[in-house]
Amino acid sequence: MENLTDELLNTKIEYFDKKETFQIAVKVKEWLKNKSAYAVASNQLGINHRFFVAGRKYKKVGLPTDLFLNPSYQAIYESEKIVCREQCLSYPDKVFYIERYTDILLNYYDPYSKTDESIKLSGLASIICQHEVGHLNGESDEDLTIDLDMVDKNNLYIPTAKKLIKYSEGV
Repeated sequence: MENLTDELLNTKIEYFDKKETFQIAVKVKEWLKNKSAYAVASNQLGINHRFFVAGRKYKKVGLPTDLFLNPSYQAIYESEKIVCREQCLSYPDKVFYIERYTDILLNYYDPYSKTDESIKLSGLASIICQHEVGHLNGESDEDLTIDLDMVDKNNLYIPTAKKLIKYSEGV
């Protein structure tokens, strides 16, 4: 699978049949196995199905599963946001500073249990899911990024292998 950053990357992906999507997601999971990314959204690879796959360390960052079909999220506390330093498979040589909610309620279909799920996420897991669902909603990291000079450094966080670290505390 090639990493495509064409028109699908900026297109909102609609909900799809769960069985067909699961079969495709399993192939993406295999592709992602040897990558260092936290996750990848289907449209980053030119796949017009609504899902994202978490990388092999998904449990360490607090995600409940590695396949999220038809995901969406809502902020739990609209006013509680942080700015995160983010990177993306679609723009491998760029760094983005994006404002994200601290806590979200993630809704998705779990193909393993064959149930619709809702789970509260915070920290790095919350940021990863917002990033991937953003792709599925047609949002571009380039459009979401904010000027680093405008960011309160006390509200800036940097993801590490397992968690978010406050910029002022160092990495």
